[in-house]
Amino acid sequence: MPDRVGWYVKTKSGLTYPIYRITQDEIKRAMKPFRFSLKLFDDSEYYTISHAGWMTIINEDAVDMRRYFTEIFDCDDFARYFKCMCIANYRLNAVGFVRDYSARHAYNVIIDKDLNAWIYEPQTDDIWRADEYADELHRKVLCLITF
Repeated sequence: MPDRVGWYVKTKSGLTYPIYRITQDEIKRAMKPFRFSLKLFDDSEYYTISHAGWMTIINEDAVDMRRYFTEIFDCDDFARYFKCMCIANYRLNAVGFVRDYSARHAYNVIIDKDLNAWIYEPQTDDIWRADEYADELHRKVLCLITF
């Protein structure tokens, strides 16, 4: 079960959300819809917030406002930019970078404090709960996810 750590995220609008610590094993369980994907972990501990907190960050960030440039700032760069922004601005690292070779696309996956995995498209701010797409995600065998 996620551990509340005593730190808070303060969003641009001034809202605060408690931060929770989660483990690699908890992320692996949350990532069950990505059954056949290769998952790589760079850290031993991960920090996250509630889904409502993530939605506030997503609604307030300017990642989706960046201009798309083919081969210069395209889907993989949007996904990396969002991941780095979360770490640098909010100390939240429960954001995965997804390289989806079967779709020839890159996007993010976010793990919230309730251990739900959310597929996030940083170019448009669209977000879907991963378990709602489990059948489609189970068919993806060429997917690399780094946390």
